This record gives sequence, structure tokens and C-alpha cells, in this order.
Amino acid sequence: MRHGDPFDPTLHPSSSLPPSPEASDRRESKAKVVLDSRADPLQAGIDCEEDTSNTPGFLDVYAPAYAWVRRVPAGKVVTYGQVAGSVAEVSLTARQVGTAMRYAPDDVPWQRVVGAGGTLPIHKLSPEMAARQRRLLEQEGVLFLPNRSDRIDMPRCQWLPDSSLPTAR
Repeated sequence: MRHGDPFDPTLHPSSSLPPSPEASDRRESKAKVVLDSRADPLQAGIDCEEDTSNTPGFLDVYAPAYAWVRRVPAGKVVTYGQVAGSVAEVSLTARQVGTAMRYAPDDVPWQRVVGAGGTLPIHKLSPEMAARQRRLLEQEGVLFLPNRSDRIDMPRCQWLPDSSLPTAR
């Protein structure tokens, strides 16, 4: 479990306390949430690890971001802010794009989305995932700065799509 109320005993299987009716109602209502196009599932209180394939609107808010990231060619990277500013269908912040990449479907090249300045901010959550992201990027030919092994050579590797494509701003 990554998200939830740490004080809710129903979310902790090892708890010996019986579940409260309110907690049970909260869990049931989470499955019925329909997001509008600007909502963030984490702010809506939805546990993103649950099967939500039958929940109308769940993560559909991120579909335009996923479609945009799928266009990034191998060997190139984009920033979270670049994705947020380029998706025309919904209004997303760079942080929301990061959340979207955390839960990206398998066909989305999440590793190609990096922090401003070519950083890999995922290392804050998981050094193992940062190592995986770096390995995937290096396999695609993305170059890291020789004097700063933790930064991508953005002038050489940042993808700047055709300006005729639709953007949010």
C-alpha cells in the first residue's frame, strides 16, 4: 500500500481493531469516484494499486499525457514540465505528470520523462528505480554529462517536437 490514511485500521491487515462503518463507507466510495478532467487520483483519495479497470474516468485524466510521451523517440528525453505544458486536452502540473509516469501502462516509455535540467528525481523515492531509469536511458543512447554523472546532456538529448503540434499554452 502506497497511499491511505495511516490511522485507518481497516487499511492495515495486521490491526486487531474491528473496521469502523465509516472506514468501510470510505473504501466503497473510493471505487465509485469519477474524476473530472483536472482531478488527481491521489488528491481524490484513490488507492492507485486497486484494480480500477471498471471505474469510469479513473486515470483517463492521464491518457493525453501517456499519448504524448509515447511519441518521444528512443534516445531522447522530455521534462515533466514540458509534458505538462504540451498536453492540450487536460491541465496538468509537472508534479501530476510525475504521478502519471509512476502509474504508466507498460507501453508508455516513462523513463524518457526527466526532471528539469536533466535530473532523475525518482531517486528520492527509490534509488533502485533511478538506477533502472538510467540503465534504460543509456540502452537507448541517452548521454549523461561526464562531469555530472547524475544529469542528462539536455542540449543533445532533449526532444523538442515540431512546433506545429497542438500544445496547451
